[in-house]
Amino acid sequence: MNKKYLILLVVIFFVITLIFIALLSNNQNKDCDPISDQNTRNDCYHTFAHETGNKTVCSKISDSEKKEHCSVHIPE
Repeated sequence: MNKKYLILLVVIFFVITLIFIALLSNNQNKDCDPISDQNTRNDCYHTFAHETGNKTVCSKISDSEKKEHCSVHIPE
């Protein structure tokens, strides 16, 4: 195989891999920020934290009781 084609193939593979990673990471970042109602936004963060098992999302909850509940019920 020609060296130019091999380099092109590697570059294409790299770009496709980056696109795939970007698409996967977008699915992991549900955006609750635009929700105007504070209780609904807190519930959104709480649900998303439990769905993903991502405890750091709990820190975005403004209600201290919900934040504590969120943090306690997600395994490390």
